[in-house]
Amino acid sequence: MLQRLSLYTLVFAIMALSNAAIPILPELSRGESIAASLIFSAYFTGALIAMLPSGILADRCGNNTLIRTAAVLTLTAGIILTLSNNLWMILLARFTEGFGAAAFFPAAFAILAEFEKKEQYIGELNFLLNLGLGGGVFVAGISAETSIKNGIVVFTVISIIPLLLTWKLPEEREKRDSAEKRPRGEVRRTIELLTRPGLPSVWVTAFILFGATGAIISIYPEYAAEEIGKNELGIYLSTLYIGAMITSIIGGHLKIEHERVARRGILMAGIGALITILHPIGFALIGAGTGLGLLGLVSGVANLTTERGTTMGIFNTCTYTGLAALPILSGIALSITSEESIIIANGILLFTAATLPLKILKGA
Repeated sequence: MLQRLSLYTLVFAIMALSNAAIPILPELSRGESIAASLIFSAYFTGALIAMLPSGILADRCGNNTLIRTAAVLTLTAGIILTLSNNLWMILLARFTEGFGAAAFFPAAFAILAEFEKKEQYIGELNFLLNLGLGGGVFVAGISAETSIKNGIVVFTVISIIPLLLTWKLPEEREKRDSAEKRPRGEVRRTIELLTRPGLPSVWVTAFILFGATGAIISIYPEYAAEEIGKNELGIYLSTLYIGAMITSIIGGHLKIEHERVARRGILMAGIGALITILHPIGFALIGAGTGLGLLGLVSGVANLTTERGTTMGIFNTCTYTGLAALPILSGIALSITSEESIIIANGILLFTAATLPLKILKGA
């Protein structure tokens, strides 16, 4: 119970703190658009760089060690963001946040995959992940009127709770000893997992599911600028998190094959993407789809190998690569086509992902 509680509180703190910077990017960057972009992307860059190495380290050093490291990094990042207004220190804090997320996710998914009720627990983790994302933006936005960094301060203080909990987690000595005794073939083993028959389509699916979702979110404010005000758009965008929270909880209690859960979620996200062309309520369906898609993919992939840390490191690397790459490509495409065309293209990409073979997840 202590282990799960530490994971649940920490994922909320990581996600909330990462998103608390979004509403105040103009203030953090002092109005410089390039600086704002750097601050925004530094978190994802840090996470992308460290995700796969963290997965390998989780298998060698123990999952609890990585969870504890994530808690320390998250609190450290929050303190730096709270105390410093220097751009380089803010960028360092955002990188540190990304490193913390990278240390957390492979180990957390690997831990939950060992439980009998893994689908339920992974669903609960995803629920709190999205609650943190939505809560971070909301609290930071409404509290900025009194003090710009109020949201960051709130979630930095909250991050102390999971740090105290993780410090009580037991050492995984037996796992560490066995890891130290085996040959150091991490690169070879990682390549085997990357290319194992059936898994490349899973990695591509994860890349597309989260990359296309991120691309639509990045393009939509400009697409709907003349029709919808910022406040109203913010409400509709928040339904993405709400949709993901709902399906994460419900999906965790469904007795359905992981492949079917993932495929239905991806199809739902694709339908939601096309609906956003007509009305932003489509974001609720996108969120519901990504919640189911993540649940099906993670629950299935985590059961395919004993080296769950490395496997989940690969999986999360694919999701963060998608989040980094597809929004950038969509932004570049704006020079030759319209926002509507790009949103439709990403919707079609999601439908394409739903057709990729995921049979390897059936027996998971």
